[in-house]
Order: sequence, then structure tokens, then C-alpha cells
Amino acid sequence: MAEPAQKFRLSPQQKRLWLLHQAGPVYRADCLIEISGGLDAGRLQRALDRVVARHEILRTTFERPPGLRVPTQVIHGEGAALWREVSLAGTADAPAEVERLRELEAQRYFDLEGGPLVRALLIGLTETGHRLLLSLPALCMDA
Repeated sequence: MAEPAQKFRLSPQQKRLWLLHQAGPVYRADCLIEISGGLDAGRLQRALDRVVARHEILRTTFERPPGLRVPTQVIHGEGAALWREVSLAGTADAPAEVERLRELEAQRYFDLEGGPLVRALLIGLTETGHRLLLSLPALCMDA
């Protein structure tokens, strides 16, 4: 049985980010990681899901009841990253295509109320070369 969700007020920094986030997808964090060598994609996905399970902020969504300007944080008992895989093996200009995928991801909105807020895109370039693009809204991170 799933652990019940807990609700908390936003910090002052999160309130400001929430209001800024309403203008568009710019307030986010993206990380592109180069992976060389053999890769078990399923194992990597399970490892990322364990990280999400370990950290409350990665299982958090933001609920805004009618009439409220600023939402509350809802920390869910369970969660997983939104995982996608793309193969660019055999693509003529793979570096340009990786950049295009990164730019497309940067324009995607996060469903702050429905989640999941951690997104992972595994880009296969060759049998032993991959890029992992991790994205999350700035509301779920700090320095």
C-alpha cells in the first residue's frame, strides 16, 4: 500500500520560482551526462528510480487548490522518473541531433501538479556511447 502524501507550504524561494515558472519553462535544471562503455539501460533506470525514492523533493508535486495563488508541496510516498529512450545509432549528424533533442526537452513544460518532475532521456549513439539528459524544475532543487 502506498504511503500517504504529506503537504507543506512552499519556502519563500519556491514561492518566487512558482510565480516565475508561470511565464514558461526557463526555470529548470538540465544535465547532459556522457556515458562510455557497455550500458544496461534497465539497470540505470532502476538506479535513478532508487534515487527518486530516497529524496522527498524528487517525489514532490505542487497542488494549487482553487482560489490560492501559491500551491502547497505534496510529497508522495512513491515515485519514479519519467524515462524515455531514443536511439541515434547510424544517424549522420548525431551531435547535432543530440543538441536538437536537448533543445526540445528544454521547451517541454513540467506537469507540476501531476508529475513526475524528474525526467530522463537516454540517447543511444553507439553500442558503447550514450548521453543521459536529466531534467527537473528549479522548484525541486537548490544550490
